[in-house]
Amino acid sequence: MAEMTFDQILRAARQLSPAQKEELIRRLRADVLTREQLIGELEGLRAAGAFADLASLKGQFARPGPLPDADEVEGYLRSLNSAWEQDLDGLAE
Repeated sequence: MAEMTFDQILRAARQLSPAQKEELIRRLRADVLTREQLIGELEGLRAAGAFADLASLKGQFARPGPLPDADEVEGYLRSLNSAWEQDLDGLAE
């Protein structure tokens, strides 16, 4: 199939008759799942046991130890704000 840009598709769609545009819209909407359809699919997967043997991720990525204090967070954010300047200096060299 030939590649078409969105603009090319839009230009082609504008050349359709009103009846063809209605049919195009109907077919495109048929391709989109509704919230209810997605929930139904999820419930079907749950009923089939698709999620029964999943390990919990609770605590798997927690960083042990005390939380950083406000000064540490502020310093980290300052370093992020100035990182682009260092990257720019690196490009100039």
